[in-house]
Amino acid sequence: KDPIYKLCQQIKVIADKELKTGDLGEFLKSWAELEEIIVTLASKQTDRFMSVREANRLLVERREYGKEIYYQIEKLRTFRNTLVHTPKKITTPQIQDYLALVDETIKQLKS
Repeated sequence: KDPIYKLCQQIKVIADKELKTGDLGEFLKSWAELEEIIVTLASKQTDRFMSVREANRLLVERREYGKEIYYQIEKLRTFRNTLVHTPKKITTPQIQDYLALVDETIKQLKS
């Protein structure tokens, strides 16, 4: 019944929601950048448009990058699909972990 405690709890709920929303946006922004890199690389190899999954497969088969990057991208793609289609299954720490992974993958592809 402490009014300060109640106020703190309300602030916590709002802060948690805002943090998740911000992290979600950051992840999707970074994912879009990664997707563009992959699809652009693949488009140099073929005339037809490819999904991220197809482009990733083509690029590893043609040795544009190794299997480690391939599996990182597949892991990120699966996470992105879960995030978009069933976001309630995802926690803020997961988003933060995958955000770090997507940013690291982008750095690897640009180097």
